[in-house]
Amino acid sequence: MDYVEDRSRRRATVIRQWGDGMKINALESLRGLAAVCVALFHANFFTNYYVITNPFIIFSFVMVDFFFVLSGFVIAHTYWSRIGDLRDATVFQARRFLRLYPLHILTLMVYVVIETMRLVAAWRYDLVYDNPAFGHNGIEGFFYNLVLLQGILPEKLSFNYPSWSISVEFFTYLVFAAIMVTLRSARSRTWLAVVIVVVSGVALHLTGGSDDNTRLALLRCIYAFFVGVLVNRLWERRPGNVWPLAAEIMIVVSVLSVIYTQRIPLQFHPLIFGLTILAVCWSGRSPARMLLESRVLVFLGTVSYGIYMWHAAVWWLLKNALQGMQFYIGVQVVEGGARAGKLDMPFAASTAFVVVGLTAIVALAWLSYRYVEMPINEYRHRIGHGALRAQSPIAQGESPR
Repeated sequence: MDYVEDRSRRRATVIRQWGDGMKINALESLRGLAAVCVALFHANFFTNYYVITNPFIIFSFVMVDFFFVLSGFVIAHTYWSRIGDLRDATVFQARRFLRLYPLHILTLMVYVVIETMRLVAAWRYDLVYDNPAFGHNGIEGFFYNLVLLQGILPEKLSFNYPSWSISVEFFTYLVFAAIMVTLRSARSRTWLAVVIVVVSGVALHLTGGSDDNTRLALLRCIYAFFVGVLVNRLWERRPGNVWPLAAEIMIVVSVLSVIYTQRIPLQFHPLIFGLTILAVCWSGRSPARMLLESRVLVFLGTVSYGIYMWHAAVWWLLKNALQGMQFYIGVQVVEGGARAGKLDMPFAASTAFVVVGLTAIVALAWLSYRYVEMPINEYRHRIGHGALRAQSPIAQGESPR
């Protein structure tokens, strides 16, 4: 009994109270930094600007796999022993739906407004677009987004294109809940998670799974998510381990793996990210851990879902505004070749506009967190209150995404 209490106490030392739930702040910060990297990756319309064109940002699309791994880690941490029957699974899935859907539908409506504005402008000013209003973002794409199938069925992404990941993540939650309901033994659940990781990893390798293949997006998410689940089970067995400098070493390895994405199979990234999460949890009071627990980085993690969901719209508006002002601010739009449609401008101007864009993204993320996510979170936590099985005193929070 003393051993169990000691393990719980040691596990509690790596977790801090922040907001309504218990969250691992260092991992929260990594989520925020990953969201910023994805946002910068989609600002690729700036050319000759090293902040955007450096190898790390160019390949930061793999940070979505980090989201999947971290989601698996946090969901397993919170719900592994709390889902035992169909009622538990229904409450779990309803809560996850309310976590993802409100902001998704809000950003979807913003894109509908944008397409409507483009349609009106084309009609009133006789404008001709390469991609006409409601052409690519048409009725079919709207339906897929409405029912969270935008990352599974269509061959091309539409409207708020980064939202493909929440589509596949939502259905991966269903797989997780089904396993929790079907198998009662922790050992059986763990071994099935191992089988899922091995089979899905091999399938992705054999099919040449890539970042731009939406047909394989669900499999990509399942693979990375259950890597995160297994990492969590390993951590839960040894919560008090301390490996000096483990976090620093694995963060460097993760950065290098992103930079050299073209030289390693994409299936390696979730494994590396999973080891990085484990290293951060086992890092004690290392310099990297202390930096990641700073208030600014934790704040970025708290609003990371908003950063992820708003950045594409902000960049679209900024790019079109700059194109409209190109004759006044010295912007040159590349007209031919592989860089067609991108913007050439001085370094100082690029820096200023990237800062403006990121500031707008974070501001929108905070506003949506404050006025959309928080009120809905208060409501969703009341759904099935008392229905889910008692959780450990440590696992009282939920994944912020």
